[in-house]
Amino acid sequence: MKIPATLGIIAGNGVYPRLLADAARKAGVKKIVAAAFTSETDPALTQHVDLVEWMRVGQLNRLLKFFRDQDVHHAIMAGQVAPKNLFDLHPDWKALLLLGKLKERNAESIFAAIADELSKVEVDLLRAAGEGNCAARHWPNCDRQKRNDSRGRSSRRHERRHQTRWRACAERRRDD
Repeated sequence: MKIPATLGIIAGNGVYPRLLADAARKAGVKKIVAAAFTSETDPALTQHVDLVEWMRVGQLNRLLKFFRDQDVHHAIMAGQVAPKNLFDLHPDWKALLLLGKLKERNAESIFAAIADELSKVEVDLLRAAGEGNCAARHWPNCDRQKRNDSRGRSSRRHERRHQTRWRACAERRRDD
């Protein structure tokens, strides 16, 4: 795949949105924008991207408008959304319609429906994990492993190790 001029990141919590932004920048992406969730996404992400639009989980129409306004044609989801925020959902009319049309409401069907909505505004949702993806090679089962200190903060050693691996992978891809 050709390096996109603009990349949209749908940013959940954790270090992955920052790592993705840094790797994309090293790979040659000129403009990186992030749709970030209040009470979820780390505010430090603003230092790694060109523009951040803050929204609540469930504001699908705002997400679509933001990507359309920023001329985003490629996006990727990075990071998780805490279950407490999924239960405190305030969906807009677009999200309500989407949820109402689903026969089954599980992660797979919801993400597929979001990908369909993104494709309607000409945004291709890229794979976050899979064969040939840095995250899949370097961080298998990472989300399932406890990496927090006693206060619930992510381990700096864990984050540094992943940053180093992600950067090395981005450099190898750029050289190919």
